[in-house]
Amino acid sequence: MDKRPFIIDCDPGIDDAVAIFLAASCDAFDIRAITSVAGNVDIDLTTRNALDLCHVVGLDTIVARGAARPMMVEPKISVGAHGATGLGTVVLERSPQAEDGRHAWDVIYDEAVKAAGELEIIAMGPLTNLGILLTKYPDAPRYIKKITIMGGSRVYGNSCAYGEYNVWADPLASDIVFRSDIPMAMVGLETIFRAKLTSSDWEDLFTEKNHISEITREILRHKTERGEGIMDRITARSDDPSPLLCDCMTVACVVDPSIAKFERRYVCVETAEGPSRGRTIIDWQNRSGHSRNCEVAVSVDRAGFKAVMQKMFAHYSK
Repeated sequence: MDKRPFIIDCDPGIDDAVAIFLAASCDAFDIRAITSVAGNVDIDLTTRNALDLCHVVGLDTIVARGAARPMMVEPKISVGAHGATGLGTVVLERSPQAEDGRHAWDVIYDEAVKAAGELEIIAMGPLTNLGILLTKYPDAPRYIKKITIMGGSRVYGNSCAYGEYNVWADPLASDIVFRSDIPMAMVGLETIFRAKLTSSDWEDLFTEKNHISEITREILRHKTERGEGIMDRITARSDDPSPLLCDCMTVACVVDPSIAKFERRYVCVETAEGPSRGRTIIDWQNRSGHSRNCEVAVSVDRAGFKAVMQKMFAHYSK
């Protein structure tokens, strides 16, 4: 089977941790690199966590340090949500691997050229590395097959009135990415909230006993104690305290596209300061006349997501 070449651009982060576990378990993925960016915690911690997460799953790949701050605006680190180290209460064995000597955007470009137009990117943090990539290498779009982002929203934000954190944290970079003509897919907040796994779902999944299921259990315990599972009862349509794993669901939609429904629409980003900073403006009725540049996730099947996670945990029991 020919494997699909991927780069995972992320800010680990406890959501990112489980997403990396999932991506590493997929036999169809050839993960060419993990690139870090500041976001959930600072760049030193996201890079360290990326190295250690690769080590814990035995993923032998490049780990490259990315941007320590957004392209233009002041940095907005997601303080507190992910604990002091970014991994909540989880302590991982330290990886002996050294980070790559190149910048993340240079690694992405080099791997994209090597893959001859087949490289796919899953972006699970602020889009700064990709904004720099596209600014430094104007020919990069010809070498990238697709970018799937965990980010954006259809209605409201989680960092301001309309801005979802990953887009809001670097709206200029996000705007550059959406305007790049690279095929895009966006898995946003409301879609993720409505398909979250319940506490009962997770108990079913944790019957599979291995080191990854134990780490994931501890991550969920930390997030549940912070009350993340009941942040938005209206959108989630649930009082279940089980927390969200936004990055993980995004990877699941790439692992098994049949679990999600997407609609192609024109999407741009509000870059100005104010309550709409980082808003993903979606032209649902094609009023702008612009080409439809993004596949927007409008639903994810919860049972399908659970099945993907079940397969992941089984993989680590082999």
